[in-house]
Amino acid sequence: MRAMARNTLLEKYLPRSIKARVSLLFLAMAAVFALVLAGIIAWAMRDHFNQTVRPHLEQYLEYVRADIGNPPNLERAREIALRVPVEIAVQGANVRWSSSGRQVDIDAIKEHRRFILNGVQYFTGEYGEREYLVTRYPDSTVVFSIPHPHHESGWRRVAPFAVLLILFFGFYHIMRYFFAPVATLKEGIQKIGSGELTHRIVVPRRDELGELAISINAMADDIEKILDAKRQLLLAISHELRTPVTRARVSAAMVEDARQRTDLERDLVEIDRLIEELLEAERLSVQHAILHKAQLDLCRLVHELSTPYIERGVDVACAGPVVLMLDEVRIKILLRNLLDNAFSHGQSGYRAPTLRVKATGNEVVLEVRDYGRGVDKTQLAQLTQPFYRADAARRRATGGHGLGLYLCRKIVEAHGGRLEISSEINAGLVIKAILPRAQGELLSPVE
Repeated sequence: MRAMARNTLLEKYLPRSIKARVSLLFLAMAAVFALVLAGIIAWAMRDHFNQTVRPHLEQYLEYVRADIGNPPNLERAREIALRVPVEIAVQGANVRWSSSGRQVDIDAIKEHRRFILNGVQYFTGEYGEREYLVTRYPDSTVVFSIPHPHHESGWRRVAPFAVLLILFFGFYHIMRYFFAPVATLKEGIQKIGSGELTHRIVVPRRDELGELAISINAMADDIEKILDAKRQLLLAISHELRTPVTRARVSAAMVEDARQRTDLERDLVEIDRLIEELLEAERLSVQHAILHKAQLDLCRLVHELSTPYIERGVDVACAGPVVLMLDEVRIKILLRNLLDNAFSHGQSGYRAPTLRVKATGNEVVLEVRDYGRGVDKTQLAQLTQPFYRADAARRRATGGHGLGLYLCRKIVEAHGGRLEISSEINAGLVIKAILPRAQGELLSPVE
């Protein structure tokens, strides 16, 4: 659980881009490396200074102190300060002199250690950014000061950070080059996934990303071949199944018994419709179903198709025009199946189904309601599954094979919409085919 929570936090605060993540990782590693390296160098230099340089420096300053004399000769101290990079300060009851003009607060010096050299007592300390060597006489105090290296020039402080920043930007541009094909791969995969199987990804690289592009192109070739073969198989099945049905229909017409002839013709019509629904469902069951879209007035289409149903009592309401990009053949199948389903499951002699077209925001809702017995809510999710029937015992009375709503769902989903079903027992069934519309497709509002 802790690992999952940690991963969730990282995904929340880290950028989504791989380039940005790698760049941040590089920057963090470079900063840590610089800090560690600076610490090691500082420790090594300090240790070297304390072990090797400091004794020589103290001995040298002892020579300088002896040269100045006791009491201190200020003229001699001034000459020495001009020749060597050492600040000399002399403080006493009657004198406060400094070779740099900057007075030193001796009491503020943080003492490090005391030692005696050539019979003279010294102590070393630090104040601000300077290190001091102090010796006291009965009437005066002599202070020697040597500035730290980082105090000598300000640009040396920022130089490491400037180099780090230059390295970071250089690394970032290198990472951009390395990951540049990722955007091309993403765009190509999206196009292939949306159905453009003829699209091929061009990545002129010989690394893993180039090999990935070749693999994706090979996969697109295979998918295109499979779908072409499946399409040819569907055409062959359609031809082979319809031929014997046509012969059977001719033979049924020769049956002398009117009742038997009617039953045979009804069964043949049902088989023919089943074949068409199976073929259409198979065409729409793949992600790359081809739709022949055009600008259509949905209200006009509804009124044209529902004319025979209006004669049977269906109530149609659609104020238009409602212009959408639709596949006319598939939308006609959708409307016919929804109306047939409403009449099949409505209560005879009670109230005829209703058909409404409404606009809500960026969607157009095609609603068909019947006033039959309804369906239990536990069965609603299964109504759009192939060959599912809520009441198998009513198959002969209502007809069909349970493919109508499944085909409706596939048609709506192929248009980028969704099918919603609601029902109450003894209150009928409400089916909504919700179709998306682009901005400007709806030419006039629908009340």
